[in-house]
Amino acid sequence: MQLKAVLKPLFATMKSVFASQCNVTLSFENSYLQPRGQEWALESMQNVVTTAQLYSPELTFTIAYCFPEEVFLKFVSSMFGEEFKAVTPEIRDLAAEWLNITLGNLKSSLNDELGGNFNNNIPMTVMGDRLVFSADEITPIVVIPVKSPQGNFHCLLILGNDAVIPWDNSSFGHGQ
Repeated sequence: MQLKAVLKPLFATMKSVFASQCNVTLSFENSYLQPRGQEWALESMQNVVTTAQLYSPELTFTIAYCFPEEVFLKFVSSMFGEEFKAVTPEIRDLAAEWLNITLGNLKSSLNDELGGNFNNNIPMTVMGDRLVFSADEITPIVVIPVKSPQGNFHCLLILGNDAVIPWDNSSFGHGQ
């Protein structure tokens, strides 16, 4: 199975999950392949990122939701019908929950409808300033810009057998 076969069910699943969980309507811009060997980072300084790996004998990749903090808070506020002004330990794992629901539905779709044999690990959430994903010459990153009335975020698909998590570029004095 090729990654291209994953995109249509992924988009449908993401639309369904965010509509039902957060009352948010998503649309997708043209995805693009990050140039090999180049880092990818959100432009905002404070970010909420959740990642998990979807794997099968045919295809393995990390999927990441990358939210600027203000967009994440708008999604959470929409979900609960009250305003949230800061990311607290009580709400930060909602990003992982949204990804976990997406993975469960996507896995069912890929396995049942496309004959895949996918499993996934448990999503992990990371917060930080200017979180960066590194891509080497072998590991491609597919960047999917996601739009909503509440704000925009990105979904990343990082091909390869190794699970990928971002690192905080501000720790190294870059991006200041």
